[in-house]
Amino acid sequence: MLSLRYPDILSALDFPGGLRALALVGDKKPVLVVKAPKEYLFTAQLNKGFKVYVVPVNICGRITVSIVSTFFDDEDEPLTLRTPLFDEPDCTLLKSTLLGNELDVYLSDEHNQEMLSYSADAVVPEATRTLFGDSHLFPYDVSIARTMLDGRQPSLDEEALTTTQQLSP
Repeated sequence: MLSLRYPDILSALDFPGGLRALALVGDKKPVLVVKAPKEYLFTAQLNKGFKVYVVPVNICGRITVSIVSTFFDDEDEPLTLRTPLFDEPDCTLLKSTLLGNELDVYLSDEHNQEMLSYSADAVVPEATRTLFGDSHLFPYDVSIARTMLDGRQPSLDEEALTTTQQLSP
C-alpha cells in the first residue's frame, strides 16, 4: 500500500481521477497511480492489468495527445478513463513514466481507498513512442481539456443542430 509506505502521500492522491505519476524518493521504479471507480479496478484485477491508449487530438491544426485507459470488462464496450495531457511538470512525469520499461502501479477508488498494487512491465509500441515524441503539448486550457475529455470540437459547436423542448400552452 502506497499510503503505508509514504504516509504523507495522501495529498498527492487527491485528484478527480485518471492517471498520475509520482516520483518517490527511494523508489527505483516510477509510480503510476490510477484513480477510478471500483468497477474499473476490479476489472484490472481480474484481467491482471489494463491498456493505455495514446490518442491524437487535433487542436487548431496542431496534433496533441490525450490518454485513454481501457479496462476490458466487455470486449465490445470496455470501461474507459480519459486523462488529458498538457505542457506541465505532472504530465511530463506521467509521459516519461508510461514510456519506461517497468513501473509500480497503484489503483485507488474515487474515495482514495487503495484497492490494488502491482509491479508491471510496460510494453510500448514504437508507433506510440513516436506519437508521444511528435505531439505538441499545450498549456492548460479548459476548452482544450474539454475537447480531450469528451471528444467535442468547440469550433463545431456553432454548427451543431440543437433541439429545444417546446412548452405546451
